[in-house]
This record gives sequence, C-alpha cells and structure tokens, in this order.
Amino acid sequence: MTEKSLTPESPKRYHPVAASLHWIIALLIFTEIFLALAPEGPGGLIPKSISGLPIVGYHMLIGTLILVLLVIRFVMRLTMKRPDRATAGHPILDLIGVLTHYALYLFTFGMALSGLVMSLQRGYFAELWGIGSIPQTFNRASYTWEMIHASSWSFLVGFIALHFGAALYHQFIRRDRLLGRMWLGRTG
Repeated sequence: MTEKSLTPESPKRYHPVAASLHWIIALLIFTEIFLALAPEGPGGLIPKSISGLPIVGYHMLIGTLILVLLVIRFVMRLTMKRPDRATAGHPILDLIGVLTHYALYLFTFGMALSGLVMSLQRGYFAELWGIGSIPQTFNRASYTWEMIHASSWSFLVGFIALHFGAALYHQFIRRDRLLGRMWLGRTG
C-alpha cells in the first residue's frame, strides 16, 4: 500500500451544510448592513417598526442568529474534511487569502459578540422581549462595546470587499472554478 492510499482524499467541495451556512450567514450580514444603513421613519426606506417590532429588534435578532450560525460553521470548519487550500498563483496572495478568511471570522464574531454584550448591558434585549426597560444611566462599559462594534464593522466591511474581490478574481481571471467549491452539491 502506498501512503497516498492510506490518506483519504480531500473533497472537491465543502460539505453542503457548510456551504449553506456560508451563504445564509452572508445573506444575514448583508441584511444587517441594510438595517444598519437604511434610514428609518416617514419618507425613509423602511419603517421604524415592522409588525410592532422596532428595526433595532430585528437587527439584534439577526445578529444573534449570525452568532449562533457562525459558531456552528466554525466548529464544522475545524472538525470536517474540506477541500485543499486554493492558490491564487503567488505565495503572498495565498497568505492574504488565509488571513482574510480568519479575519472574516474574527470581525464577524467581534460584531456579533459586541452587539450582544452592548444590547444586554443597555437593557435592549430585556425591553425587546418585554421583561424590562432601557436603563436611563450612561454605562461606560457599554460605550466601550459600542466602539468595538463600530470598529469591527469597519474592518468587516473591508474584508468582505477583499473576499468578494478575490472570488471575482478566481472566477473571471484565474477561471479556476473556485466558487464551485462553496456551492451546493456533492462533496466527492
């Protein structure tokens, strides 16, 4: 037996659940970006509330969902077989690709966790679920979490743009069908 036959071959695609989570999380992040940027109220793009729930409530719920799905996705990434690392044709570009993926996880976690802690400290979650009210005092720790939330947002948007640009580079310049690895289908 050769050593190659002892080692199972890497799959050509990511597991369909991992791929689904990738696209669901991406859609939710873009929804969050829309909710964060869209003007509310009369004459705005969206109303201040939908079915009685304020837009910030939807923002918090979607952010919490992103956090849960991201934890599941990250555990899957650590425990499941996945395709070999792609190459961009140069070692420095390959390193940037690896670091970008970890940065996307880091800053998405940073956004979700800081938003969750901030909303808990400010009492927003309690008010959202009707079990309390927003405290009227200034909370310095909450302000710190708000700064982390805003900073993570800036970095996350930058890394999303880099990730998107790299996907287009692979698809249209390198033509290596890299996007097919993150699409639904058999992992064979």
